[in-house]
Order: sequence, then C-alpha cells, then structure tokens
Amino acid sequence: MLFGSVLGRIAVNKTFIGGRFVVRQLSCSPSLQAGSPIGPGQKRMAGEIDGANLLAKSLKEQGVKYAFGVVGIPVVETSVALQQAGIKFIGMRNEQAAAYAAQAIGYLTQTPGVCLVVSGPGVLHTLGGLANAQSNCW
Repeated sequence: MLFGSVLGRIAVNKTFIGGRFVVRQLSCSPSLQAGSPIGPGQKRMAGEIDGANLLAKSLKEQGVKYAFGVVGIPVVETSVALQQAGIKFIGMRNEQAAAYAAQAIGYLTQTPGVCLVVSGPGVLHTLGGLANAQSNCW
C-alpha cells in the first residue's frame, strides 16, 4: 500500500511493509510522485528514511531538546530515533506525568515540549496536561 502526505516542507511517500511504514523522502515540493514499493529483502535506496527518524529530525530542527513519555511497543523506534538525533528522552511512569513534564519544559525553555505515548488509553491520559498547557497558553 502506498500512502502520500506532506510533512512540513518535505513531500514523503509512505509504504506499508511487514506491519511498518517505510518513509521515502521524495522531494521538497508539495507534489507527490508515486515511487516503486520496496519489496521484502530489498535494501533501502539513498535518501530513504523511516518515519521515526524523520520525526526525530524534524523535531530537532524545530529546537526540541527534551521528550517525555512512556515507551510501549508501537513507539520504541521513535524513542530510539529521538535519542540518536540528540534529543534527551526522559521515561516517565505514566502518560499524565509525561504530559505535565512536557508542558513544563516547554514553558521553562520556550521551545516545544514533546510527549511520546502509545495510542488509545495512553493518549487519553495526556489530556490533562494538554488542556493545562493550552489554557495557560504554553
């Protein structure tokens, strides 16, 4: 399956293979071109980057220095990519604490705070911290 989207100024083409998305950087223009999918056992071509590394690189370029979260199976690769990009990842015991820590670091450093959690109940537990950050304009 091929999925196309535009993240910021980078046009990407995401291919769903073996239960994961593989993201190929195509161009810096908003027009998307269909690329040939990567088959099992094929190596990535130059210029290809996975979604976790693309996210980490984008956050680093926006000045993010810290990320807080509870690591679960769906987001392990993202937390590793954040650390490899030079963003300090601080593991928390629950999602609510991670959300409050992210909004506090955003307020203190005047840079975006990042909260990394798993989908479902993990996102639901972050709502208190997100609401607090929004109501205080942090």
